[in-house]
Amino acid sequence: MYDTSKWELIETGDFMYSLTPSVSGSMYPDATFPNVSTWVALEGRGPRQGKRLLVLNTHLDPYSASARETSAKQLVATAEELRTRFSCPAVLTGDFNSSFAEAPYTALTAARWKDAYSTLHGNYKPGSYTYHKYRGLEYVPEGVDQSDPDAPVDFVWWVGSGQVKSCVVDKSRYDDNGPSVTGWWPSDHYPVVADFDFET
Repeated sequence: MYDTSKWELIETGDFMYSLTPSVSGSMYPDATFPNVSTWVALEGRGPRQGKRLLVLNTHLDPYSASARETSAKQLVATAEELRTRFSCPAVLTGDFNSSFAEAPYTALTAARWKDAYSTLHGNYKPGSYTYHKYRGLEYVPEGVDQSDPDAPVDFVWWVGSGQVKSCVVDKSRYDDNGPSVTGWWPSDHYPVVADFDFET
């Protein structure tokens, strides 16, 4: 979702994590399920005129570490192709089903992507998990071997120009009127919310 008063669509697309990324439903042989990344290239309106931004959202395999590693390499390569094509910075969000100590995170940092949360807050600490199975603070992660570390599996990244102004993990419950202690969890993952400045 984007604000059409501030951004104009240039192009959008998606790709599967597989040897045939344009074939819907395809996947790597060691993958558990088909997984996809969706992207959009935007151009600014008004004071943002002439500025472009690439935004990608992804989901990596929930159980196969080898499929996640291969998919992350594909993601890095495809994102770089798109960034070159549209000549702009990029933001990447998603459920990586893996922590900062695993291959997908390493692949992104090696490609000079920056983790918005750790850039502002430093190293992740025990209890920083983002998957909570609709149990909130009562949840106890099942462990790395279950793709459920005691650390975030959801991240916001950026590469290129710009800077992150804020990044928070929203652990609030919600009802129809907004945050509420008696509300419900909007997802089985805590949202990671970031604010960037690409104007300077």
